[in-house]
Amino acid sequence: MRLIKNVGDWFDQRLQLAAPIRETMEHPVPRQTASWAYVFGSAALTVFMLQLVTGILLALLYVPSAGEAWNSLQILNHQVALGWFIRPCMAGARISWSRSSSSTWCRSSFSELTNSPGSLPGS
Repeated sequence: MRLIKNVGDWFDQRLQLAAPIRETMEHPVPRQTASWAYVFGSAALTVFMLQLVTGILLALLYVPSAGEAWNSLQILNHQVALGWFIRPCMAGARISWSRSSSSTWCRSSFSELTNSPGSLPGS
């Protein structure tokens, strides 16, 4: 546990992300908007961050050549710690991000239409 705290402190010293993350986590959700539609934007951001991390990990390990692609996937699946878990995370994050971001887009587009009767968004 002490090692995890030391690593977390080391990252915080260099990146200074603790305060913005804390502010985001403590953000109050208004009662009238506390619905699943309100959550889609933060879900899209969370899944995008997962996709970014797993994409970097895959880019470090995968060899994109016709002769070595299969071997690099076999090494990733069988020899890298949790390598078998990284590929499905990337695939699931890709699908979840497209669904949550399109839901956010639809929600914001249609809420603009219903907020001002008789007008179109951007007019």
